[in-house]
Amino acid sequence: MKVRFDFKAIDLMIEMFHDAKKGTVVNRDMLDRLLSHDALIQMIKHYNRPEGLNAHIVMKDLKNVFLNLNKKKFFSENDFLIEFHRNLRSKFDVLEELEDFLRHLKEKQEEVTNFAQKKLQRFLPQEIDFNPRIFIVFTGYSGGYFVGNDITLDLEHISKSLDKVASTIAHELHHIAFNGILESKLLSRQLPANKYLLAELVGGLMGEGIAYYCVGGDPETGHVGYEDTSNYQNDLKKWKSYFTEVNAVMLKLLNNELNTKEFFEWVSKHMSKTFGAINMVGIKTVEAVYRTKGDKGILEVIADPAVYIREYNNAATYLNDVEKANYPLFNHCLEVVFAQ
Repeated sequence: MKVRFDFKAIDLMIEMFHDAKKGTVVNRDMLDRLLSHDALIQMIKHYNRPEGLNAHIVMKDLKNVFLNLNKKKFFSENDFLIEFHRNLRSKFDVLEELEDFLRHLKEKQEEVTNFAQKKLQRFLPQEIDFNPRIFIVFTGYSGGYFVGNDITLDLEHISKSLDKVASTIAHELHHIAFNGILESKLLSRQLPANKYLLAELVGGLMGEGIAYYCVGGDPETGHVGYEDTSNYQNDLKKWKSYFTEVNAVMLKLLNNELNTKEFFEWVSKHMSKTFGAINMVGIKTVEAVYRTKGDKGILEVIADPAVYIREYNNAATYLNDVEKANYPLFNHCLEVVFAQ
């Protein structure tokens, strides 16, 4: 695997933002070059994902936002575009600092990608054989995401340190690699529609949990990397509430009581915030598996996602009995849904 940065889009954005900050309409030729870049094409795909923000935007919408960057207010019937415009303009106050960090990142990019791959490979059962590009932009919303085999990162989001850049890259690369494993081991089976959605939800819990807790963070200390939201770990009431909700959704899927549209609406609601139910339950369930079996346990469930619910329940039961922890359990019928 060879990871490489692509800075073309962010260089164009910064030049345009300097003009907009002065009150000048951005250069249209420069804007057209930006909008034809793969980073912006993938941005559209990411924000339109039905299991994500489901923003219902096209490239013309982004063009309109950029052409109005010099204006304090942006008017649209699409709330996403209003927030997108507001977020982009918020960069004006820190533009020079972000340029300084970008220069530093360009100088150290090889060290960053090497460290990211080291963090990644610890929690993969096999070498991955793709060559991802890393686009740096102002995303207008997300801190980082992947489309296909490529990653897009928001410059401000990663600007705290080079370690944060590496952790975020490792986090997103693990999503790409794990999704390939999930597809080959579970989603490629001839599953009925309801169980396919259930498999996607299990994969989502695992993928987010491992990417946050193990790859992007430091599992020895329990620090969940790449986000500065530490209080969630101590919010046991919210964690239990989210767990109950996820368990109920799983049972509804199993019993064919939730259709595809309803499921994706539920997922979108929680994925539109950093620590919604999927991320939070994913992190805490991965935490339990790691606390009982370490790296070996995480690698085992990555290699066979079908056993994840059972492995979590076993880990939670052990921790509850031996360490007097208070982990909730999934309904036991969910342990055998994907048994062959």
